[in-house]
Amino acid sequence: MDTQAKDELESAGFDDSFWGTIIIQAEHEGSFSEEARRQSEDWTTCACGQQDPRLHDEDGGTPLDRDLVKLGLNFEEAVADDDFLQAALTLIAIERTAIELLAGLDK
Repeated sequence: MDTQAKDELESAGFDDSFWGTIIIQAEHEGSFSEEARRQSEDWTTCACGQQDPRLHDEDGGTPLDRDLVKLGLNFEEAVADDDFLQAALTLIAIERTAIELLAGLDK
């Protein structure tokens, strides 16, 4: 079985993250669950929503950073399309962007 998403997530160290485990399971099963699809559609439960609350508006929803918004929309689309590799790569980009943004906040 092709495990490109799993390999990318393991290499980046995000295989044990909330969404990393969901992506790996979906890749193994051949599709995302309906629950995962629903979670990817909501800002509070998508990959962006799993980030530090300081990166979101006061309702805890939409990310304040435009790049995170675009990545979140790309992530939702990858999940909807059962594109495991793209979901993994987008998750990695979201995580890395959040790390950079948080480092800037802590200065």
